[in-house]
Amino acid sequence: MEIDRAIHQGARYLANQIRPDGMFRYRVNMNPAVEVKPRYNILRHAGALYSLTMYHRWNGQSGAESAMALAAGYLRDIATRPVPGLPHICAVWSDAEVSKSGAVTQAKLGGTGLGLAALACHEAVRPGFMEIEVLRSMGRFLVFMQQESGEFYSKYFPDHRGRDSTLKSLYYPGEAALGLAMLHELDPDPTWLESSILAMRHLARERKGHGDNVPPDHWALLATERVLRGPHLRHRAEIESELLEHAAQICRRMLADQIVDKPSPYCGGFQPAGNTTPTATRLEGMQAALCFLPVSSDAYDAIRKAVSLGVEFLIRAQVQEGPFAGAWPRSIQGENGDLSAGEVSNPRACEIRIDYIQHAISALVQYREHSIVNN
Repeated sequence: MEIDRAIHQGARYLANQIRPDGMFRYRVNMNPAVEVKPRYNILRHAGALYSLTMYHRWNGQSGAESAMALAAGYLRDIATRPVPGLPHICAVWSDAEVSKSGAVTQAKLGGTGLGLAALACHEAVRPGFMEIEVLRSMGRFLVFMQQESGEFYSKYFPDHRGRDSTLKSLYYPGEAALGLAMLHELDPDPTWLESSILAMRHLARERKGHGDNVPPDHWALLATERVLRGPHLRHRAEIESELLEHAAQICRRMLADQIVDKPSPYCGGFQPAGNTTPTATRLEGMQAALCFLPVSSDAYDAIRKAVSLGVEFLIRAQVQEGPFAGAWPRSIQGENGDLSAGEVSNPRACEIRIDYIQHAISALVQYREHSIVNN
C-alpha cells in the first residue's frame, strides 16, 4: 500500500537523524549551495519523538527502538530539569547554548507540554522508561503556568522575571492541554484533566463569536479528542457543547483554506506556496475531530474528503530517491512535484527540518489508524 510505504520510509529517515547523543540532525537543505545555520528547538525534538512513538504503536515493532530510546533519553535526562525555587516541579528547558537562537535559557510552556506528551506516549509503548513522579513534576509546571481563567503564561525565566506572558503563542495552550490529558491517562489525578479542560474551555470562549475567523489550531483539536475520550468526564454535556462548537469553528476555517484545483500540483494542500507542514498539521487536527464530531454535523463529510485529498498531497510531496528519500521538504514545487523550481526562487523550499517529517508521519499514521476516514 502506497501510504504504508510513505509512513515506513518517513519514519526510517527520521529515526536515522537521531545522533548517538540523542539529539536529532535538526535541519538540512537538499541544495548544497544553501548554507544552513546551526539551530536546535527542543520543542520540535519532543514532537519528532512523539511521531516516532505513534509510528511504533501503529507498526508494533518499528525497528527504531534504540534510536527512539536515545532521543527519549536526551529529553528526559538532559532537557528536563527542576525549576529553581519551585519544589517538585520540572520543565523542559530551552538552553541558550543548545538552541543557538540568541535567546537566553528559558522554559517554554509548549516545550514542556509537548515534552510531557512525547514522554507519556513513549512510556505507553515502553513501560518503565519514565518514573511517574517525573511526569507529575512536568504536569505541575503546566498547572503552575496556568491562570484562573484557563489562560497560560507562555514562558518561564529562571531570573526575576519568572512567569512571562509577553509572548502569545498560538500552539502552546493546545500542546499543554494535550500533555496534561495524556498524563491523566497514565496517572488519574483529576488535577491534570481539570487543568486541560480549563485550558480548552478558555480557548473556546475566547474564540466564540468570531465565526470561522479563528486560527487553524490543530493542537487544540488533538487535545479536545484526548479530553473527550475520557469515560468518566464530569459535566460532559456542558463541556462537549463548548468544545464541539470550538472544534467545528477550527475545522471550517481549515476547510476554507484547502486548494482543490485538481490540475494543480498543490491540490490537497493548504497554502499557495505548496508548503507541506500546514497540510500535515491540518490533517492531524481534522482527523482528531472526526473521532468526536457527530457524523450528522455539516462538516463531517467535507472533512473526510479534505483529509483524503490532503493525504494524496503529502504522498506526492515526499522525497522518493537519493540520500533524502523518505523526508518531506518545506515545499512541493514544480509541475511534477519536484523541487527544482524552488531552488532559485526560494532557497528554503528545499529545506528539511525534523518537524516537517514529524507532522507528516503523524498525519499519515492517523489516517491508517482511523477506519472512520478509510471506510
